[in-house]
Amino acid sequence: MPASPAQGLRHFIYRSQVLSVYRQFVRASRSLGNGPQRAELVREVRANFDAQKQVADLQAIKFHLSEARKRLEQLQNMLGLQR
Repeated sequence: MPASPAQGLRHFIYRSQVLSVYRQFVRASRSLGNGPQRAELVREVRANFDAQKQVADLQAIKFHLSEARKRLEQLQNMLGLQR
C-alpha cells in the first residue's frame, strides 16, 4: 500500500530536519580543529545517523530526531558553543 501524500510530505520534512541536525553536528565539530578528535566525532555522528537511515516509521523518526537534537545540545554545551 503506497504512502499517502501527507505521509510523503512528513517524510520529506523530517528528512530535511535530519539533514539540518547532521550539518549542525559537523559545524560544531569544527571547533575541535582538524585533529583526530574531530575526525572521530564526525565518524561517530555519521555512524549514528547511518544506523537509523532505514527507519520509515514516522514516530520512530520523530523520536530519533529528538534524541539527536538533545545530543547536539549536549555537544554544543561541552564545546562552549551554545547560543
